Amino acid sequence: MEMDQIIETGVAHTAAAHIVRHSTTRGREELTVVWSTRTHLCDPIDDIGQHAKVTLAADVVPVLWEHGGVGWEPPGTQCPVDGRYLAPTCEVVRGHAEPAQVEALAQLVAERADAMVAADRARIRRELRRWINLTSEVDEDLPRLDTMGEPGVGVDAGGVLVAWAYDPHGAMDDGCLVDMIEVREDD
Repeated sequence: MEMDQIIETGVAHTAAAHIVRHSTTRGREELTVVWSTRTHLCDPIDDIGQHAKVTLAADVVPVLWEHGGVGWEPPGTQCPVDGRYLAPTCEVVRGHAEPAQVEALAQLVAERADAMVAADRARIRRELRRWINLTSEVDEDLPRLDTMGEPGVGVDAGGVLVAWAYDPHGAMDDGCLVDMIEVREDD
């Protein structure tokens, strides 16, 4: 069996490899695969943080399966909450692509991944806005933001309702997310 060869893409948050796979219709097939290393989330209507996510490492070639003899793609991960399948952002071309083509493919993959990240963050902001709207209708004492250890709705020092959640695409420290997305009642 031939070894997969990780190659440079020149584009942040992407990785690539020259690989060889056995096609059911073509036999031995040389391929170039380019994938995003950004986290991809299932697109739930609500329930932040409870759905599936996929993150591909830069040094591990994604598993690929031959799709009906016409192309190669990564299998999806099934979300345990809503049953949808979530596939990583990936491009596969036949042959061992030259560096310029790899970089162009990586740009496409990065643009699609960036669009997914922006959509995820917008969806989370909408859900946080919904949390504020629901909380503003309830007459109860809310925690101060500076005492909260988990995402939710609290009150800042000025008495303004603020909903927050961890940014699933943000920085991590010792395996824990540390960046937050925040929506304020007065925004």
